[in-house]
Amino acid sequence: MNLGVSSHLPISLGTYQLLINIVLFAIIFVFDRRSFGIGAIINMVLLGYMIEFNVFWTDKLGINAENFADKMVLRIILLSVAVLIAACGCGIYMSCDLGAAPWDRLGQVFEMKSNGKIKYRYVRMVYDCTAIAIGYFTGATVGVATFSLDSLQDHLLASLENMLVKRL
Repeated sequence: MNLGVSSHLPISLGTYQLLINIVLFAIIFVFDRRSFGIGAIINMVLLGYMIEFNVFWTDKLGINAENFADKMVLRIILLSVAVLIAACGCGIYMSCDLGAAPWDRLGQVFEMKSNGKIKYRYVRMVYDCTAIAIGYFTGATVGVATFSLDSLQDHLLASLENMLVKRL
């Protein structure tokens, strides 16, 4: 979603993502003040700019879809590792209770405010699918990686978070 929408605006992905996060954070902050913390600030401010930086240097190194088009097995392995790392990273940073990005916290707030009747993973699936649709209609690339990251990460994230909370 952020890639697609920001491509139609005169601002960078990082700036667009920061602005969206500020709006979402203000909404979530009304319902759950625990969302505010260093984890939320770091994620809100840095994530979009880190994506821009990584795209820049991987492109400079020649690590892009065009150069790996005929290496499907390698692409699947890299995708699998990336989804696992992303899910573990999200689970850990959200379980530390130092604040979470608004996008990550939204499902938790729904679950908390519904007294557990609306489960985090289902809320997350709904808004992630909505974001994918918005991204698609605004010109972002939606492919296997998008759906893998969305569906697998949501389930891994919920499972890892539950496991980490029980251990901590």
